[in-house]
Amino acid sequence: MVTPFQTVASRDVSSQVLLLESGRKLGFAEYGDPTGAPVFAFHGAPGNRFQLLGVHFAAEEQNVRLIVPDRPGYGYSTYYKERKLTDWPDDVKVVADHLQIETFGVWGISAGGPHALVVAAMLPNRVTGVSLAASVAPRKYFEHQMSAKEIQRLEKISPRRIKWTANIWIFLRWISALIPWRISRLFASEPNRGLLEDKYFRDTRAIERKNFDRHSSEALAQDFALLMADWGFELSDVTQHVEIWHGRQDTLVRLEQGELLAKEIEDSELHVSDEDGHLIAGRLYREMMAAAVDPTAMGSL
Repeated sequence: MVTPFQTVASRDVSSQVLLLESGRKLGFAEYGDPTGAPVFAFHGAPGNRFQLLGVHFAAEEQNVRLIVPDRPGYGYSTYYKERKLTDWPDDVKVVADHLQIETFGVWGISAGGPHALVVAAMLPNRVTGVSLAASVAPRKYFEHQMSAKEIQRLEKISPRRIKWTANIWIFLRWISALIPWRISRLFASEPNRGLLEDKYFRDTRAIERKNFDRHSSEALAQDFALLMADWGFELSDVTQHVEIWHGRQDTLVRLEQGELLAKEIEDSELHVSDEDGHLIAGRLYREMMAAAVDPTAMGSL
């Protein structure tokens, strides 16, 4: 039986590819209302354009045109070793220009958060609003909270070890889709278990995982390295209003990082959910999309 989300995933607009001047390929998907307010959403790590597949119908209802690019190495986008975080705005600009979109909101989830912030900082005249979910903060702001032993352990992490860990992580995510839910639910954290009970949510995650390939581990390792290095811009460069969501029970990216972002970004507001973990975007996506479109809309939600 074909599910509604499998039908959405099979559409041509869910698997678009641009050929860049450099020869790289850049993949992206579109969800929601094709005539709606544009929002670029940036997936977590690992991930790809299908990570946001599950919000398609909500985006339709909210009149949002959601554009989800594959970062280099994920999905259809070509991996390249020289990538910097500050390269990402150019890729987003190419997609926006191709779609003839002048201004847009951005929404970053987990490792996608810094990618949303760098686009806002480097394309200030095009980004109208910013939403972050369980986002990572720059290392320089939280390093002082780490012990000398923790910093030493972080410094010893080699690219080879990162890639090895990334391969294991992606393998576990892939194999989890093959395990019957009644068994795999036993390994889910309490705050995420309720969300994972939704069979449609599991369906979209399975579609996402089927699109992991041999480059996904390289991309995940590269994401980690980039986010632990200097980002190449300052949080003070972000002049748009930023709405930040974080789950108090997030054990992957702890609440302290969301608090640091709210402290360092002058025009920002932090929303803390006591009941959510790292998958907070899976429950509060409507609010996040609305804030990316219109930062002033939060008061009416």
